[in-house]
Amino acid sequence: MLNDIPVTPDADGAAVDNAEYGLPFSLKTLRSAVAVVAHGSTARAAVAINKSATAITRSIQLLETAVGLPLFERHTRGMVPTAAGRIVVARATRAFDQLELGAREVHETAAGAPRQDLRPSRLSRMVNERLLFVLIAVTETGSATQAAERLDLSQPAVSQAIRELEHLADTSLVERTPRGVRLTGAGEILLRRIKLAFMELRVASEELASMQGVLQGRVTIAASPYASADLVPRAITQFLARHPQIKVTLVDGTHASLIYQLRNADIDIIVSALRDSTFDDVEQEILFDDTLSVVCRVGHPYAQAGTLSLPDVVDASWIAPVPNTAMRTSFAAAFQSEGIAPPEARLEVHNPVAVCSILQKSDYLALLCTHQIQPEIAAGRLTVLPIALDATQRRIGLTLRRDGSPSPGVKALREELHLAAKAMERETAASA
Repeated sequence: MLNDIPVTPDADGAAVDNAEYGLPFSLKTLRSAVAVVAHGSTARAAVAINKSATAITRSIQLLETAVGLPLFERHTRGMVPTAAGRIVVARATRAFDQLELGAREVHETAAGAPRQDLRPSRLSRMVNERLLFVLIAVTETGSATQAAERLDLSQPAVSQAIRELEHLADTSLVERTPRGVRLTGAGEILLRRIKLAFMELRVASEELASMQGVLQGRVTIAASPYASADLVPRAITQFLARHPQIKVTLVDGTHASLIYQLRNADIDIIVSALRDSTFDDVEQEILFDDTLSVVCRVGHPYAQAGTLSLPDVVDASWIAPVPNTAMRTSFAAAFQSEGIAPPEARLEVHNPVAVCSILQKSDYLALLCTHQIQPEIAAGRLTVLPIALDATQRRIGLTLRRDGSPSPGVKALREELHLAAKAMERETAASA
């Protein structure tokens, strides 16, 4: 609950419950800092954003108190941002750009045409974080009443906040259904931009810490089941050992749901087999090329055979990947490339740990990524049958937001994933 955490007054003295969403700054104070950098002094900034010079000065003081560092050097001719000030203002500018994009996209959705007015929208100029927190809470709870409980507000206050936000966006953002409150199409668009804006402000705090030699914050990484078996755990444990003040959250899900969460700033990195993307706001990095192999337990009857081909083992007991996954597509393609139908497996398993456990305890066969089962091979629990497979080559890699400026934590974990991938490739080559 918000009443369990510190509440920071903004530049006008109103309560700002930023800690609930990990925001270190208020939007009002940030607008003042951006204006001072743009215009070079509090006096000129005050004219530009229609506030008093006293209010601008107080905003800067509040911001510097929150940061714990000076953000400006004061000179007779004006104010110049310090290194910390440049970080804060750069991230604030990116955050306001996201809100402006959201306002324009919402307008285009509602009006069916791009907004012609090139001036900043009312939403990006005037919205405060309280209104944005309310929209997020209503979305996540599906209820104005539950959102009010989460934010320690009254239900009328939540409803009023939604009306204010809709007024600034100039369109309806939520709608009531028999199952509760849900976002309209415009609301979905704006929510994504809000989350991206908040992400920028959290990164500012992490960059300030990094400037002082400390890597902190949180990185959320998603991994396919097979990337979760060895690659990602190896990278995460090394990453946490090197950086004791950072936190990592590891999640999973369908590829479509993970891409949605990535684009909405709910996760930072996806590690999986790479697929063609239809989104221009995501990018991919290759970790390594991989092929699938036929795997069984050490001591399996087929492991004693000499040369084998896929048709020789098609009638064996197989563990198949679950339908509608990249692994299932590769499974089918391997058999089809030999001109034979894929086996009708009675057992379908998605979790690679479960697959390996079943293989060790039975005479089942499975197609697995050789890189990901090196620990089991090295321990003498599993072995790869000498069967050449076609049509199973794929690239394992990272999918990230194409935002051009990831957090220090994301950069460091990305590097750790590349190091872990190279180590796995060396181990695979050594065991071949």
